[in-house]
Amino acid sequence: MATDLSPGLALLQLIVIEASQTAEAAQKLVQSVASTPDFTQWLGLIEAILGNKFPDLNLEGIRKMLGLQAEDLSHTRFYQDVLKQGITLSVVNFLVEKFGSLSPKLEDQVSALSSEELQALGKAIVHFEDVSELQAWLARVS
Repeated sequence: MATDLSPGLALLQLIVIEASQTAEAAQKLVQSVASTPDFTQWLGLIEAILGNKFPDLNLEGIRKMLGLQAEDLSHTRFYQDVLKQGITLSVVNFLVEKFGSLSPKLEDQVSALSSEELQALGKAIVHFEDVSELQAWLARVS
């Protein structure tokens, strides 16, 4: 494993090196880009590679591999995407529980909401009497 690679080449190296060498290489890469203004973008790329290379690895596993604290990862795109998926699934499940099955169009509209809009919908759901109120709410935020 070469140690004098540019960050871009070190990122590509993560894809092809042996799994046993990946943790060390990923940690070195994180350290080398930690003080750059685009650290979050670098970290997102590193996480994506690790997620693809180790599909059974969850966010906790990636954090441990990289030697980062939870608050370090909470600002990454990977974390935000996983969080949004979880919130979306929870909101859709609650809607299905409350109103029965939802049309694919309604599920798509809910899935397209931003994290902030999903949180607002989560609070508004308790006041909805029927699906038409959900549709009206979605029409207002679109």
